[in-house]
Amino acid sequence: MRTTWVDSLTTRVCHELGPAPGRYDMFPSWVADEPLALAALLARIAVEDIRGSSPQAISDHLRSTALVDAGVPGPVVAEDLVMPVLRTVRKRGVPWQRWWDVAGFHVLLIELWAGRRLSTQSTETVREELTSVWCLRDQDLETVLSNAADPYASLPPDLLHESATDRASASLQALVSGGWIKITWTEDVLRARPGLTDRPDLAEVAKRLHRRIDLENALDRIRNPSPETLDGLREDLDAWDAQMGRVMSHLTAYELALMGSETGDDRYAEECLVAGRHFYKAPLLADDALLWESKASDLSVSVPDWMVEEIVTCGTVSFIRRQVLTQSGWPQPRRTLT
Repeated sequence: MRTTWVDSLTTRVCHELGPAPGRYDMFPSWVADEPLALAALLARIAVEDIRGSSPQAISDHLRSTALVDAGVPGPVVAEDLVMPVLRTVRKRGVPWQRWWDVAGFHVLLIELWAGRRLSTQSTETVREELTSVWCLRDQDLETVLSNAADPYASLPPDLLHESATDRASASLQALVSGGWIKITWTEDVLRARPGLTDRPDLAEVAKRLHRRIDLENALDRIRNPSPETLDGLREDLDAWDAQMGRVMSHLTAYELALMGSETGDDRYAEECLVAGRHFYKAPLLADDALLWESKASDLSVSVPDWMVEEIVTCGTVSFIRRQVLTQSGWPQPRRTLT
């Protein structure tokens, strides 16, 4: 299921942001022949844009890091690869549900790329590529290198059905049948985490985690347990925890966040952003411009210009304005997007 999700996301990114098929000759073979690498490259272009880099600077960077053939002229890379990505992302956001999260989108694709790359290459080779090609910071290397193409290879069993010595599963079954606890079902997981609706693999992991917690919380209800029973339970739970720890370390930051608890306010804010993608289109200046063409006097727009700037450019515009105002001696404006 996870592989299908990754392939679907990658195909969408390459289709919506990728260059014309005839321009794939500008990529080295390891990019042209690997859709996940190409998708991460395209997301990298969008990240460089919100950081304020010019199209020419972005193209020069791609050529210098071997993501694009250094023999292709910079202006060609800028016109045929960089600008189509910028036009699309500036108008529609990045091609996934969290359309406004350009940086998070790039991190996700890098983590997915690293996981697959590690299945065929040594850790040191991938470490070098993450440093020299993707320019990853040292403090992020170990986290990304822990990703895996198949994070569920060590997925522990559902404790309701199986455990290492069978003591944990037998205890959980007895507690459930005796009416001492109500275990968590998939429906309960999805009700609390609607973001997992399209990720049944993660929903299953979350369900197993909840059942592990259900058992732990109910251990004090077991009457007069023998030392052997307690030792067996602890052995089962320790083995289960070790396996699940490996699974969690192999997932991306985005997937871990999906499995986390979500407040009502967070869910409402994200739903508003998802729905707001189609409500407002801010006109841009020239293709290589950073700032939006403000229409503050137009009262018919549904969302203020500054809010769209904050969402789509992740605060880049406001940051630049604050820098200019500070250097000129003007007081800095105080504005918060909530």
